[in-house]
Amino acid sequence: MDPALKPDHSTNVIQLLQKAVAANPDRPALVMQHGGKEESITFNELWDKADSFSVALKNNGLRPGDRVIIMVPMSIRLYIAMLGVMKMGGVAVFVDPWVTARQIAAFCAFAEPRAYVGIPKSHLLRFMESSLLRIPVTINLGRTFLGIPAQHSFSSLLENYEGDGEIFAAKESDPALITFTSGSSGIPKGANRTHGFLSAQHSALEHEFPYRPDDIDMPM
Repeated sequence: MDPALKPDHSTNVIQLLQKAVAANPDRPALVMQHGGKEESITFNELWDKADSFSVALKNNGLRPGDRVIIMVPMSIRLYIAMLGVMKMGGVAVFVDPWVTARQIAAFCAFAEPRAYVGIPKSHLLRFMESSLLRIPVTINLGRTFLGIPAQHSFSSLLENYEGDGEIFAAKESDPALITFTSGSSGIPKGANRTHGFLSAQHSALEHEFPYRPDDIDMPM
């Protein structure tokens, strides 16, 4: 759904994407190199897919404040998943790909996630720890068959749900993103980044490095 139809007045950090779509709908938002091939997505396409994913999450029982583990390598799909979670008021929980199954279990015990989004091999970890098997909503970035390795296929959710343009009216103190320390010295500790924190971080960067419409950033 066109984001301009549902103006947002909250501090939900997704409004930054909403403004970018309104200003530059057909401009590339992300360009990725993957497996020797280049992938790109426009701001409008990124909004539409994140919008669809947020509706898919809501229709599968997720509510604002629910935490979603995301085990996806750097890719366009990673951003779609993260933005979709934030848009419906969920909390994206990022897990380092090199941590052990025991540490993943520690993350789950701490974060109490309601959903798990991951590449196929990441779902094998759920069959090693009972706490991971109790997560109610599981989504695989590959194919699924009879609920294995997860209940839902990421691509199928994007195809089967249409976005509604609605943005959760987040407060500045509402969590948007959680990352964890490595856990090398004990139980991994979560770092909570709120919608207010991420919005302020964006404002600070924009102040120091004023963006122009034709700018291209290359984070490494």
